[in-house]
Amino acid sequence: MNYFHLDILYNFYWRKTLKLQLFILPLYLTLLIFPLTCGPSNLKKTGKNIPTSAIVLFVFGDVKTGDARIKTGDLLHSGTEVVVGRKSGCDLQVRDADSSIMIRLHENTSYQLTARLVGKTTEFKSRLDHGMAQFRIDKMTTSEQVKISTPTSIASVRGTRFDMQVDSTGNTKTTVYEGAVAARPSIQELDDLPPDLIARSLTFDNAVTSLDKHEKVIEAGMTLTIEKKDSDALLESSPKLKTVLENPEIKELRRKTDLTPEQAQKAASSVDISVSEEKREEMKRSLEKGSVNKPKKIDEDEMKKNLKLYDNMIAIEKNKLETQETASQAVKERNAASRTQIMERISEIMHKPVESLKLKNGKILNGVILQQGADFVVLTPEGRQLVRSSEVAEFKF
Repeated sequence: MNYFHLDILYNFYWRKTLKLQLFILPLYLTLLIFPLTCGPSNLKKTGKNIPTSAIVLFVFGDVKTGDARIKTGDLLHSGTEVVVGRKSGCDLQVRDADSSIMIRLHENTSYQLTARLVGKTTEFKSRLDHGMAQFRIDKMTTSEQVKISTPTSIASVRGTRFDMQVDSTGNTKTTVYEGAVAARPSIQELDDLPPDLIARSLTFDNAVTSLDKHEKVIEAGMTLTIEKKDSDALLESSPKLKTVLENPEIKELRRKTDLTPEQAQKAASSVDISVSEEKREEMKRSLEKGSVNKPKKIDEDEMKKNLKLYDNMIAIEKNKLETQETASQAVKERNAASRTQIMERISEIMHKPVESLKLKNGKILNGVILQQGADFVVLTPEGRQLVRSSEVAEFKF
């Protein structure tokens, strides 16, 4: 074999080796980066937002979505913020759930309903920014979950009667009267991010998993307050997580509902590349060290009194809620049959008893009665009625 033949063999071998290297290098980089950005344990938690709606069963006083006042029988769709003013109230029922999910909003409350499909499970998610809401959830199915988020708490429901109150400082008090609720502290800057982004990022997913370790189960007759200072302390304990969450590009994604899988993956990759494995482990240890309050027992008389308040939260059968027309009719029939309970609700909101006016024409008006100058305003399930003092024969307490 002469030098000419050797040269040919060398060039052939070199070209083959180079092609193999060019093939292996991108594959190696992909295998290196892939676990950082979208490991299988994360991707199984991704899902998609789905439409949902609630029917307004009862509304009283100043209750709005945006600038529009809502009315009994209205439909409220995914993401609609309901704002309840002073001495006002609103009862809602989720239309799309196989479970019976009812929400009672008290005065000075901000509330929002959304839904998400994760695998074969539908998550109905309530957001309570401030104020108070009562929840009555019956006939819970295995294919549905109910979660409630506040500025300082995430609660998962297991079929129950309970209320949640968010005070002016952000502290969240959860009290259970029947069934059980699991609650954990929330870092709002983290939990407000799109679920798809959290699921695709090892950094964010690990942080949420660490927070889950603080979960407390609140049984019937117990109450738990998660304080804002404890949630703040958890974030302060992990400077690297705080730095990542303060990134302007990440802050812009909070409460974003239209993030595409590609956008979520890009943001997750960017976050995970910026946080080393060592820093992730340090973050995990810091978040798991934090502490929150333990559930406490509530007074037995208070327990019995508040549990009775759920008796007038009467749900409508799902098959009657399929269209807005049938739903509106079902609401009218329900409210007509529950007139006494609705009057009790108005009395509770106004902090005044139900009284009667006997008119000179013999008619008797029952309701919460307010004096307006020399005249009267009677508040009933049908609305407000102004009655001139000249029309009144007798005022009955």
